[in-house]
Amino acid sequence: MQGKLQQVGKGQPGDNFTIGDMVQGAMQREKDAAKNTASGLYRRARNFSGDAVIPPTQTLAKIDELATGLTANAPTGGAPKAKILQDIASDFEKTGLTIDSLQAQREALSTRLSTAGIDPTREQARLMAVLDVAGKELEAGLAQTNPRAAAALKRANAEWSDHMKFREEVAKTFEGTAKNQLSAENAGTRLINMITKQGDANRFA
Repeated sequence: MQGKLQQVGKGQPGDNFTIGDMVQGAMQREKDAAKNTASGLYRRARNFSGDAVIPPTQTLAKIDELATGLTANAPTGGAPKAKILQDIASDFEKTGLTIDSLQAQREALSTRLSTAGIDPTREQARLMAVLDVAGKELEAGLAQTNPRAAAALKRANAEWSDHMKFREEVAKTFEGTAKNQLSAENAGTRLINMITKQGDANRFA
């Protein structure tokens, strides 16, 4: 990543807005491409898994553990997050663990956070960890009866994890958060500072 940033810095001189706009555009293209790759891998895993449904035992236990802790911290804003977890648990109890139900929960999480007035950029990664548990449980369940589907799902889950890590650790640096979006000019300034002064550039080495 640092090499890519330095390549941008060695390009044609430009104002901070133009540089930032270019970087933010590249970030969005990278996110879209990674998401499309993961979606394709999940479709492949779904074709292998057929109608397999895995009981969400470990997932529900993890949700209950986290929701209980958040409810205990209700004065600090834990209750809305606990409610989201309880809704996820209710959905999984109805559908069981399937590739479709897992992806549906992942895609709905950002909307659920926004509806509850919670900044998705700040909280999504923490709550997404629950769905990582669901993904691992689904992998393990499929491995018992359909190793080919389990292997395909494992690859898809790894790609999704990389996609989310990129969004959390890299893209947010140049895009800001949902409630505090970074302007193109500020993104350009941040990039230039990282290249010329090193700054946080080593994070992306």
